[in-house]
Amino acid sequence: MRLRKVFATIFAFIGFYSSAQNYHALAGSPYAGTESIFHNPASSLNQAFSWDVTLFAAQATMANNAFVMKNASFQSLSYNSPAYHSAKVALTNGFTDRSLHANADISALNFRIKLNNKSAFAFGIRGRAFAHAYTSPFIYYDTITSLKSWANLNKNIPSFEASATHSGWIEANFNYSRIYKDDDEKRITWGATLTVMKGLSGVEFNPRAMTYAKAYNGNNVPYYFINGGNFSYRYTNNYDLYDTNQTPRSNINTILGSSLSSFAISFGVEYTLKSAYTSTFTSWGSPDWKAKDYDWKFGAAILDLGTNYYAFGKDAAEKSIPSGFLNDTVITHYNLIKTDRLRDTLLHSYTKTDYYQGDFSISNPTRLVLSADKNLGHNFYVNGELTISFFSSQAQSRARTREINLLLLTPRWETKGLGLYFPMQLNTEMQCWIGTAVKLGPLLIGLHSIDFFNWFSKGNHQLNGGGYIMLSIHPFGRDKEADECPSY
Repeated sequence: MRLRKVFATIFAFIGFYSSAQNYHALAGSPYAGTESIFHNPASSLNQAFSWDVTLFAAQATMANNAFVMKNASFQSLSYNSPAYHSAKVALTNGFTDRSLHANADISALNFRIKLNNKSAFAFGIRGRAFAHAYTSPFIYYDTITSLKSWANLNKNIPSFEASATHSGWIEANFNYSRIYKDDDEKRITWGATLTVMKGLSGVEFNPRAMTYAKAYNGNNVPYYFINGGNFSYRYTNNYDLYDTNQTPRSNINTILGSSLSSFAISFGVEYTLKSAYTSTFTSWGSPDWKAKDYDWKFGAAILDLGTNYYAFGKDAAEKSIPSGFLNDTVITHYNLIKTDRLRDTLLHSYTKTDYYQGDFSISNPTRLVLSADKNLGHNFYVNGELTISFFSSQAQSRARTREINLLLLTPRWETKGLGLYFPMQLNTEMQCWIGTAVKLGPLLIGLHSIDFFNWFSKGNHQLNGGGYIMLSIHPFGRDKEADECPSY
């Protein structure tokens, strides 16, 4: 059943994933290479090496106050472990609103090259996915044993609202950066990235003003039924096109061929104050200037200014005027998310159905990123970053995604081949995370939150954080950019 696939996909993204800006260790680094363009498009020229290739990179992030993993540890993640059966995912207790935000990206064979001393070009292909879910406040305790007991506990709440949005796409990025001004004291670069996108997977689900009432059946047994509100569900027609009788390659070709294309743009500037060590001999485009020889580096960028488009699936619709059919007994008996009765149940539950035609859009996580990077000397640096999202991802007339980054402070020690990083962040959900990362030659591995290590012991764990990995190469010979940083 197509609708079953749609909702299963929403929960798969929410359950599996915890954008390139989330490789926090690389913020401000002259060794970020190709990934630097996803922090600031102007920074690709201010990298330490003449070229680099990112062989592989992936990251995932989750921020949520809706779910907690109980009686869990790394051991419980193995199905053959006895601890597996005692671990479970549960809603958080209390009267509160609940939300979940997740994003992930993966890229391979991205490259960057300095065309000359004044300009650079970078190209990359990435797959990206975002998921957001909200509910209005309701009461839940882990002592609740049935939907009926939950309904009885929440009967005084006037109405319920919720929303879920998912957007996934593949993109090709074309970046160009160039020097605007370069003298003895400062260096100003600008850059822009053109992004060509293919929207692969888009979903919206929005129940609005939902209410329910109590009634009694013929045996004088009470039950609760939905008596107000409406909801809409939108999804891309790629879910309808997937055919289990076809090969994966055939399905991929079909989905790519039917996906809608769109464009996005990112642009930025970097202002670099050179260190006293280099100010006596550097000039416009001078090859003697080294990317790590600066005192301060400031950046401003607007990222992901664009929208993905998706063609409606044939069952996408808005439903209103409840029929009274949907009640706690029906929901409990049919187990709607897991059975093929979902579509028929929804058809019987509302008397009015308006099917969507054409296509719909989901905005990219457009944001302003302001950064400052201080060179402390002896290979020590500290970077600060402020992210201001242009959109909210809560339910509204137009679906939108957003990053959860807000404030980031990253002390680091790094050379050409080694690096230690300790990013500290306050995200948009007011969660404080302390992360860590290490660079060993071409390999970078990082965690958004060191709470990850708590999973080595059994207990209740928040499903927050995530991590990243990147494998990149650069010139193999001795590179003068990699010389030791001067002492001040």
